[in-house]
Amino acid sequence: MDNHVKLLSEIARRIEKNPELFSMRNWFGQGLCGTTACIAGWAITLALGKEKPEWIVPTDFKPMAMELLKLNDAQATALFYADRWPYPFNDKWFASLSVNERAQIACDRIRHFIETGE
Repeated sequence: MDNHVKLLSEIARRIEKNPELFSMRNWFGQGLCGTTACIAGWAITLALGKEKPEWIVPTDFKPMAMELLKLNDAQATALFYADRWPYPFNDKWFASLSVNERAQIACDRIRHFIETGE
């Protein structure tokens, strides 16, 4: 398994384990339980050897996460922005109100991306 696929798989595992530390609103943000991170934010967190997201001074995280995950711009956009997720992930995401449910939808989206590349 390639390193970027391992990283994506680990991101899904961490999101499932810590749904309260996951949010697609920001690359990194403040949640009730500490700093949260989106898919790209988790890629950067894990690449830095961190167990949990930590606030990072705002910068352009997309190119950093793209490089770590070996994504082109179209792939990154389709993975990092929930409004660009394909059906049914997009519909499920915007219909969901639960942190745990949204985390599971994101993990399903990541695994779909690993399997199909889309």
